[in-house]
Amino acid sequence: MRGLTTLLVLLLTAVVSAVDVHGSVEFNKVCPDIKSLKPTRVTLDWGTYTAHVWRDGRFVLRDVEPGSYVLNVLARDHVFDQLRVDVIPKEKPEEKAGTPQTASGVTTAAPSVTPGPLAPLAATISDPNFHIRVYPLPLGTPHYPSHSLPQLSYPIVLKPRSVKIYVEPKKDFNPIDMFRSNPLMLVMLGSVAMMFFMPKIIANMDPKDREDFLAQQSRMMSMPAQLSQGLSGLSEGRGPAPSSQPNPRIAATSSSHSQPASSPKKRKGAKR
Repeated sequence: MRGLTTLLVLLLTAVVSAVDVHGSVEFNKVCPDIKSLKPTRVTLDWGTYTAHVWRDGRFVLRDVEPGSYVLNVLARDHVFDQLRVDVIPKEKPEEKAGTPQTASGVTTAAPSVTPGPLAPLAATISDPNFHIRVYPLPLGTPHYPSHSLPQLSYPIVLKPRSVKIYVEPKKDFNPIDMFRSNPLMLVMLGSVAMMFFMPKIIANMDPKDREDFLAQQSRMMSMPAQLSQGLSGLSEGRGPAPSSQPNPRIAATSSSHSQPASSPKKRKGAKR
């Protein structure tokens, strides 16, 4: 009998030490109805407590123990605000005085709460043993900021802010963007322009300058052919191919050796 009494006391303690957190999704132009919302879950601390959104937009997080939590909405197509939910037992001295305590230990006056659209429902779902306070918590904000945050209404009201975009829309073809993204296109465009304008430039040049320019161009055009012949000769084990134009130094040396050496003339009146 004594064991049964102890079990009942433990069950009653467990029931009193947890509370249900209620809320709803307020549909708007971004998300007009539950069909647009698709299956969505509301979580505390990324899965410690989870609840599904019903057809009428309401949700209930069951048996939430005292503590401070981060509320997130896991929706496939919509973006919701991140909130902070504090579940505080009413037995705390600071709660009896009505002055909540911040992370730094400094007590502040209880902020005024603006009634939300579910204010008539708050009287029916309020718990006599707990305070449930809701605060905005934008991304990058500390869990316990130094400045006081505005307290939101309870039950929690979640509003869809925007629609998630997973695929970037295809852009129309724009030649200017093509040249901006690829600098090599500018080089190709310059080469094509030189092909059209170079003949006109050469035709308007001075005759002597034009001849020098064409001779230089012909030498430049013959360089790849000579280079390929030299490389082919090296690959076959031979020396570089002889040039068609004779070297002037070699020609002068060969011509000097080809002339017969003149024999010295004997002087008249040589000694006998």
